[in-house]
Amino acid sequence: MKRALIITGCLAVALVLGGWLARPHIATVLAERNAAKNRTANHLSEDALHALVSDPALTLFSIDPHPGAADLSSLSTFQGRVVLGQATVAALEQRQRLADVLRQGLSNWSGSHVISCFNPRHAIRATDGSRTHDFLICFECGRLYYYPPNSERRQLQIRTKAGPFNEILAAANIPIPQEPQNQ
Repeated sequence: MKRALIITGCLAVALVLGGWLARPHIATVLAERNAAKNRTANHLSEDALHALVSDPALTLFSIDPHPGAADLSSLSTFQGRVVLGQATVAALEQRQRLADVLRQGLSNWSGSHVISCFNPRHAIRATDGSRTHDFLICFECGRLYYYPPNSERRQLQIRTKAGPFNEILAAANIPIPQEPQNQ
């Protein structure tokens, strides 16, 4: 019995010194560092936020998340997606609210969980002078595609609800696609 305890103790020490018991902890630390790095990069530029708030002709779009095999040449589109309708958001308070919802939603992301359905139902076009900022948003999976002026598309993650977007569209009598039951 004594000999079995000594062997077990030696085996435990060997495993600890060999790093076997430390590996799950190391993996957790690395995952947390990666998530923190992801959260830091998950934001909109000040230029984009300024364009959202300052553009009195900001356009909010209702997007068909599943256009099927529609002939896009005869339909209004936004970044290759079928537009169901659009509303101009002229009120500064509403533009500020949309910008705040996006900013807060981006900061709510954990940095590690990504869902990838991308069925966007909302889009925004904001112009700041001659520079256009486009945003294509799927609140279902939390993915936001940001198309900065004269630059490559950026993929960001957002964790918020579509409520304020739907309120503005509904007030303008714009059709809003049905959201999945789990929303």
